[in-house]
Amino acid sequence: MFNSLTIYIAFSTFIVLASCSSPKICTVDTTDGNIGATFNSSMHEFSPFIFEGNFYYHRIDPHNAELFQINKAQIIDGVLSEPVLVSDFPNEGFEILGSHFISRNPKTGDIELFFSASISNKNYNSELFKSTYVKGKWSRPSAISELNTVHFESMPFVSENGDYLVFVSDRPDSYGGLDIYISTRNDDGSWSTPRNAGAMINSEANEINPTFQNSEKIIFASNRDGYFNLYGADLLNQMNSTGPTMLKSPMNSLDNEFGAFVHEDMIYVVSDRLPSCGNGDIFLFKYCGPVILDVEIKPESAAFPTDGFVRLLDKDRNFIMSEAIESSKALKLEIFPNKQYIIQYFNKCIPQYIPEQRIIAPCSDSSIVRLRAQFVIPRTSTEFDFGQYDVPFFVTGYYHPNTIENLEMLRKKFANKSLGKNDSTKYIENPGEIYDGYAIVVDNALDDAIDFINNILNSIDDECAQQNVGGLSIKIIGFADPRPLSPIATYVESDIDDEEYELQIERGTQMDNELLSKLRAYYTAKYLDDKLSDNPKYNEIRSNINWGIEGRGIDTTDLANELKRRVSIEIGVFEN
Repeated sequence: MFNSLTIYIAFSTFIVLASCSSPKICTVDTTDGNIGATFNSSMHEFSPFIFEGNFYYHRIDPHNAELFQINKAQIIDGVLSEPVLVSDFPNEGFEILGSHFISRNPKTGDIELFFSASISNKNYNSELFKSTYVKGKWSRPSAISELNTVHFESMPFVSENGDYLVFVSDRPDSYGGLDIYISTRNDDGSWSTPRNAGAMINSEANEINPTFQNSEKIIFASNRDGYFNLYGADLLNQMNSTGPTMLKSPMNSLDNEFGAFVHEDMIYVVSDRLPSCGNGDIFLFKYCGPVILDVEIKPESAAFPTDGFVRLLDKDRNFIMSEAIESSKALKLEIFPNKQYIIQYFNKCIPQYIPEQRIIAPCSDSSIVRLRAQFVIPRTSTEFDFGQYDVPFFVTGYYHPNTIENLEMLRKKFANKSLGKNDSTKYIENPGEIYDGYAIVVDNALDDAIDFINNILNSIDDECAQQNVGGLSIKIIGFADPRPLSPIATYVESDIDDEEYELQIERGTQMDNELLSKLRAYYTAKYLDDKLSDNPKYNEIRSNINWGIEGRGIDTTDLANELKRRVSIEIGVFEN
């Protein structure tokens, strides 16, 4: 093994960029964690990381710093392909380069390359730079001015959530040698003034190559005990931390470990231990214990069937797996640590209700981690959102929805003086031309609601209409205008005696906002019921559809006053 100070200078700081040469052939097999001669060589491999399905690592000859490479290999079904030389990084114009790291900015979606470099090989004042991948190529690198000083900055690494950047520096407030510093990304994309990670993490020796295990914890190398070893620390929650913990064997050995990168339940370690190809090699070890996700389905009614399936997605909503969940109401899934997931539940009896939860799977190197996701099946499961249409659904004071047909009928009533002549009907507005545009939107919105309900009807399993589930419930909720009504205002249309909707109203009944809101719910329900009868499935299970209405008076939400003339639709299930 070679002297740790030599390693620190030749490997941990910077690399002189020159023409690339091929390393000597190495014959080490993939044993004892060494990932083998396909990736390791007689040179020094270091700074491995994974970005979007590609494994990257650096290579340098510690005895001839002009021999430098960055390589990458695709990860295909969990297996690394043959590595290839990376030739498109924007390294032109630099004499001295440090390790590179690629990250995707979660806010902008941009792919960003962070690296350290110096313009002159006579000036070892390494600084931090960034380049963005635009239209198939890397932009010209720019110095990250808010992070750089007249002192040494190197080894940048960004957290997965994009909020934090760590690096090392020897600036005056360091505790000795190289220390770890942290910066937070501002809302405008710039970085905050870096702060020293503190005495809980840094020491009088050197701390190098910090990487994020997750968005709070880091792994780094330090020679505080003589050799470089790997340590883990809670970077963002130091108040509840006892300080860095040395990683266990086989991550650490009696030789030098210079850095690590955690991916799912594995850890890539850079070490000069044996067996090796000569200097420093990359090793791969199991790092995290199993993570078990317990999924529980809890219906509000114990009689309601839970049969369906659970679907697991990654944080970007890419499909991972699905698994059926039956009457046991519980399911166990083993997931990878150090990853974010989205878990969804589908119930065949209420296909419109698709709840989901975000899960962060932590890593424990000493125990099994158990997580729990519970989904509650409510009796009322979803609401059709009319808010996106941004128009009033009713003429002021009127109770029929403002469809094109209803608007024409309302104008005829004003024309023949059946409305507007007596004071008892003057609470209803004589609609102007503006309502013509509204009516087109209302027609489209109600058509969308009908399509929404039809999709639910067409996807309901026939078994759901049997003994446990009575059928589908459709509830219309109406809201009145945000204004008081005259005490002489009356309902002037035909009597209503509807047993299904439990509504009895006589012509001439005094009109108030409670009644107005209930009438809006009623006439909207009748409109939808009539249109839905065009669907054979609706007629087939009509006896298992429970219509309901509710008037809630004046809308007390923050909507504009004209938008409070509306209804909402709640769709769920009812039991026998």
